[in-house]
Parts: sequence; structure tokens; C-alpha cells
Amino acid sequence: MIEGKQIKQIRERLCETQTEFGVRFNVSKWAVSAWENGKRKPNRYVLKDMEVYFDL
Repeated sequence: MIEGKQIKQIRERLCETQTEFGVRFNVSKWAVSAWENGKRKPNRYVLKDMEVYFDL
């Protein structure tokens, strides 16, 4: 399971803003912010996309 800290590290490694990262996975910048701050978790479809995209 990908945690908020990991999402933030991946996003920062890509030098992307939360908006740019959200566009990559078809979600809002507020969703990305909520993930990174531990307020919410990505749904299973987004998680699967992240795992495939980043080879996790």
C-alpha cells in the first residue's frame, strides 16, 4: 500500500506540482494534497495505476 509520504516523495522526485501529478492520474490537486497529508487514501483504481506506472 502506498502511503502519503511515498506519494509526496514520488511527486517531488518527478519535480511536479500537485496539479501536474493529479492530471497524470485524473484527480484534483486537492485529492493529491489530501493523500499527502494522510487525510484520505487513493481509491483502488488510482492505486493500481500508480503501482503500474511507477513499477511498485
